[in-house]
Amino acid sequence: MFASLLLSLNAYTSASKKVTVSLNKVSEVQPIRGEILDRNGYRLAYDELSYVLYVSQPVAGLDKCKNFESHNPCELIRGNSKDVIEEFVLNNSINESNLIYREEPIRVYPYGSSLFHFLGYLTRNEKGERIGAKGIEKIYNEIL
Repeated sequence: MFASLLLSLNAYTSASKKVTVSLNKVSEVQPIRGEILDRNGYRLAYDELSYVLYVSQPVAGLDKCKNFESHNPCELIRGNSKDVIEEFVLNNSINESNLIYREEPIRVYPYGSSLFHFLGYLTRNEKGERIGAKGIEKIYNEIL
């Protein structure tokens, strides 16, 4: 089964970094990993952008982030479009100076857990970088 798999490499390297400027905040974003394709070119694993809104201080009326440590921002909402984030901010009166907006890649496995036994999965190392933990994700971690 491994012999029939091809790897598609995007123009991103594990050393590359992207910087996003939004809401007067600058944050470093993880690079996008390469795709894993089958021999017919169907995507078995790939990255998509996820839009995430964090808060650096407790927000009145939101129970989700009332008890968090100030050195570790709390995730308020995650969505697959910027519209979800904008709607959340408009519907909740939140001081924009307390917000941290990030675009973060998430790994998508279109076939769900049915291929995890050889595709593997990702985890984070001590630096917070996404790395392959098992299977092809781990074996080809440096390439992806």
